[in-house]
Amino acid sequence: MIVLNLAETEESVSQVRQQQTPFGADMLTSLPSKHYFSASSASFVTTTTTRKSHLQLSTQTPRTSQSVVPSNPQTIIPKLSSPASTRLVRDAAHSGRILDNYEAIHRQDPSVPIVTVAQGKKEIVGTKRDAKVMPPRMTAAYRVEKLNLELIILPVFASGFLDIESYESIALMTKRLHRLVPKHLGWMNLNTACLRQPRLDYAQQEAIQQDRVNMASAQFIRTGGDPGKLVRFCQQEFTLQHLNREEILARVKDLISVDDYRQMERILYEGCPAEFNYEESNSSRSRSFERGNLPTFTRNMDKVRKAMNKEDRLSHVIAVDEDLAYFLHIVDILLKELLINQTRVSRFDDVMLNDVTPTDKEATITFGQTERLFDRDLYNLRVSYPDALVLLATVDVASCYKFPRIHPDLAGAFGFFDSQGFYHLATAMVFGSVVSANQWEPFRRTIEYLSQLFKDREDLVLKHRAYLDMIDWDEEDHGPNVQVKACKLCPGVLDEDGNEVKRPARFYVDDALIAAIGRM
Repeated sequence: MIVLNLAETEESVSQVRQQQTPFGADMLTSLPSKHYFSASSASFVTTTTTRKSHLQLSTQTPRTSQSVVPSNPQTIIPKLSSPASTRLVRDAAHSGRILDNYEAIHRQDPSVPIVTVAQGKKEIVGTKRDAKVMPPRMTAAYRVEKLNLELIILPVFASGFLDIESYESIALMTKRLHRLVPKHLGWMNLNTACLRQPRLDYAQQEAIQQDRVNMASAQFIRTGGDPGKLVRFCQQEFTLQHLNREEILARVKDLISVDDYRQMERILYEGCPAEFNYEESNSSRSRSFERGNLPTFTRNMDKVRKAMNKEDRLSHVIAVDEDLAYFLHIVDILLKELLINQTRVSRFDDVMLNDVTPTDKEATITFGQTERLFDRDLYNLRVSYPDALVLLATVDVASCYKFPRIHPDLAGAFGFFDSQGFYHLATAMVFGSVVSANQWEPFRRTIEYLSQLFKDREDLVLKHRAYLDMIDWDEEDHGPNVQVKACKLCPGVLDEDGNEVKRPARFYVDDALIAAIGRM
């Protein structure tokens, strides 16, 4: 840095005046002596010293260009505009004006443009999302009102700050901690990478595998006891990771109603239910945990083991050690019961999830009229074909209510014990929920429409011939047919020219109801 004393020489001032700055050399004559001038940035900074003034020439560029600040408030220095941009095309609007001007001057044939217009791709609304992980959302949350030591102990375990003496002290606090601490120490070094790998042999699983429960429990503690983080860690079928959501939505977008499309989009990308945000009292939660499952559930453990093995095998739940559920403020318990010729018994002060689950944003249920409409179809067939054999068939969609996935952050809210040492985080919609049927309805109505759309496709008959040949049709004569008469409501299935009128497909919940005269 070069310092020139103005009191000693005037040549330094003349040299600075010759510098090419935005301000111009003539401006230096009007400046007071108590200023520093930076030639590279064209900025002046007032000094407060009372000693001999100096003009300081700096070649260092400050971070921001500063305006002139005179020591005398009455001194006015004009505000200078920034230099014009040297770019030929400043922005998209400028580019558009250039192209429009060029088009107007040089275009000869009005029907043939000379400037290429980007066509782009047809946008599928709502499909450009992250298909791997269902993101957190404000409308999916469950928690307990007040926290205590037990409800925050798992994040403490996950912190890694505890030594063996600390674990020994914690184990002496309660009976549950006395059971949990040794388990946690045994799980600490488990490799949980297997939870993220495909289960290729899942169909042969005959019982819930304890080693997978241990790995899930270990990873559960490493996430600080957050069910959502554990579900997202496992991903795969728990979040429908490998499902091609974009293709599904793109193929049905123009075929179904807007409401059904939006509901399908929400279910596939955000999970279920559409809205659930509840804060439960500690006393209500503790009472449910202490009571556990109802007697009819615990008295039929063979059925329970078989059912829960199926749920675990199909990735509808994630099983962890049951002791972990007691130490989480974002985990609840669904009371499970096998109703065997008995009525449900509940306390007047029980908090049921169905009572606190909103339904106003869910899809509308319309399958209630399906059976009645199918009966009318049978009547119309008999009107047109009084002596023909009417063949009936049903097709069941296995575990249709389990296809929609629960939002990961609600896996604990819909979780439950199984009375055999496991707590199950629910990753698929549960039977008995007030919104279970709503999650399947958009898909059911879509299947109805696609069934009608594809019913005359002979190529599909060839494609699925192996499955069609497995059907054993009952074509025996079972006596005289019921005689019916046509009316305004049931005129039959033939038009005036004797051609069959297209009939809508009927899909009752998860069963396709089919009736036809003969078979292909």
